[in-house]
Amino acid sequence: MRQQYDAFLIGKILHTADTAAEKKPAASSSAIMPQHTPRHAIQPYTAVIRHYCSFCKTPYVPQISPYQTGHCLECASPLHLLQHENLKMARRTMMRINITGMFDFYLYWPGKPFKGVFQDLSPTGIRFLSSMALDTKDIIKIDAPNFQAVAEVTHRQHANGSISVGTRFIAVKFEQLYGNFVSLEA
Repeated sequence: MRQQYDAFLIGKILHTADTAAEKKPAASSSAIMPQHTPRHAIQPYTAVIRHYCSFCKTPYVPQISPYQTGHCLECASPLHLLQHENLKMARRTMMRINITGMFDFYLYWPGKPFKGVFQDLSPTGIRFLSSMALDTKDIIKIDAPNFQAVAEVTHRQHANGSISVGTRFIAVKFEQLYGNFVSLEA
């Protein structure tokens, strides 16, 4: 009786598989549809590295400690990003300070520095003269006497054999926290 039952059961399973194969449309190479999508394929990708230097892209772990410097360990760029809310309005209201002097800027890291000459400075960006042709959207690292910054090139103009370059800061760290742009007199 056991052998008859096993033969009946196997026959029924084979018959069900044959009828399912007949009912199933032939799969073409252009339309292959998965039956069951794995659970990990439905969830969106989340990046493993969330914090990295804006200039050289070196990953870092944000830490709150008294020994934190706020600079990239690879290229020494500032790490704390600026918030650019209402940037169009800020362009009209931010005071620009005419300054003179030279500074170094980098197009990539490690690389040789190029020279720039200040034209003016504001809390949101810098304008300078250079002989180096930069493109808009270029990201540069600035090493100046009173601050370090990572900036994006926003515009450029040819002026008297040099190129006037305007940038907006992505990350900046001034030597002095107070007194750079506001002064009070009694």
